[in-house]
Amino acid sequence: MAGGWYYFYNNFYALVCLENGTYRYARYIRFHGSFSTAAAARNGYGLNHDYTMTEEGKERYGKYYYNLMINQPVDYGIDWLNQYTKERTLIVFSKDIDKDIDRLNKGTAMIDKGFNESGQYVYCIL
Repeated sequence: MAGGWYYFYNNFYALVCLENGTYRYARYIRFHGSFSTAAAARNGYGLNHDYTMTEEGKERYGKYYYNLMINQPVDYGIDWLNQYTKERTLIVFSKDIDKDIDRLNKGTAMIDKGFNESGQYVYCIL
């Protein structure tokens, strides 16, 4: 991870649960000077959704948290987001993310750990 960017490959995505309970996904998460941003894929282009900082996050970091993520593992960034934003973020495996997001938003799918085709024990949308 360099410069505040996390990229996801090989059917892994950042799953973002918004405050209203709906889900979006991102192929990358970007941290920059004033917001943390998840870019949800739309026709191959990025569609930005700004995270909503908690009051604790605003008070503690203000607009100065870009450098916190430099040279940090992805788990650190996800944990930070889950502590200081109102959304919930999780790395998931999906072979058809658009279909899985639709199923999650309709309430016909759930998130749990399982084995992918590579034998990795990961979060999946079932």
